[in-house]
Amino acid sequence: LTMVAEICERYGGRLDIRSKSGAGTTVTMVFPAIRDAAHESEEKAPDAPRIRPLKILAVDDEPLALEVLVKTLSSDGHQVDGETNPLRAPQKLALGQYDLVITDWFMPGMSGLQLFEHFTRTNPAVPVLILSGSPEVDTNDAREHGLHTLRKPVQREELARAFMELGFAAEPG
Repeated sequence: LTMVAEICERYGGRLDIRSKSGAGTTVTMVFPAIRDAAHESEEKAPDAPRIRPLKILAVDDEPLALEVLVKTLSSDGHQVDGETNPLRAPQKLALGQYDLVITDWFMPGMSGLQLFEHFTRTNPAVPVLILSGSPEVDTNDAREHGLHTLRKPVQREELARAFMELGFAAEPG
């Protein structure tokens, strides 16, 4: 429930919880209305960073979260291979020619931090971006230690900024 409340807050909304003895609990998420979203996104599109198409390995033990990430990245023109088993990710990275690895932080068997450490030893040229939905992970502290991290749910604009910081800008022209 804490994570749901954080997601609501992140999008400018709120969580209303009402309980009645013997009747149960009602949880309502309330978000502000977005006016003319299509027009708004058209206006912002020219300012959006242009990223070259990438080949990305995405690792998340939650199939739904992985599917959303893969679809988002694919719709932005990237070639994405998804992996739900973090223990298979090192072999997949070794076999593929990836520009970037995006991984969840908390996974059974091998954490995103352990994957980062493994990948930086075996494939130091391939940057790793770690995503976390947990309030326990301080993304600013992680960045100070050389980790590239973003908080879930991640927004396209945040991904684009991270990709720019990692040097994946499209060639001008």
